[in-house]
Amino acid sequence: MSVEDVEKEEALEEAGEDISKEERRGSIALWFGVLGSPLAWAGHLGVNYSLEEWFACSESAHDKGEILGVGVKTISFGFNSAMVAVAVLSGLVALRCWRKLQAEEGDENGNDRMERARWMAFAGMVEAAIFLGFIVLGYLPSLMIDHVCETTP
Repeated sequence: MSVEDVEKEEALEEAGEDISKEERRGSIALWFGVLGSPLAWAGHLGVNYSLEEWFACSESAHDKGEILGVGVKTISFGFNSAMVAVAVLSGLVALRCWRKLQAEEGDENGNDRMERARWMAFAGMVEAAIFLGFIVLGYLPSLMIDHVCETTP
């Protein structure tokens, strides 16, 4: 092998490593765009249900409607706000990926990969809008119900 062949091989290896790092970063962003808002909604559902049902209103609760001296409505509002932030961030990441992918020209070999990435970015934007709406609807019970831990007659 000549010196030129060795240099070419080293340059190709470095280029391959750079491409792999770029693809990995882009893939992580795409997966966060797709999975961020549904996971935020799942967390929202699980925590809001368990706040009142298991922690604040159980028979063993010392102060009904409070957890560690903080009202259930306050905790629910704070947690819902955090989940809204995750869903919005997920949608913005998906939008950023979508715009970046729309600006890039796909080559013949990477067409399938580009189509998958575009689909994931688009799906992330749509999911973010849908699940953000679901999470925002989670604010309604704490705004409309005055008393927590009351049974219905």
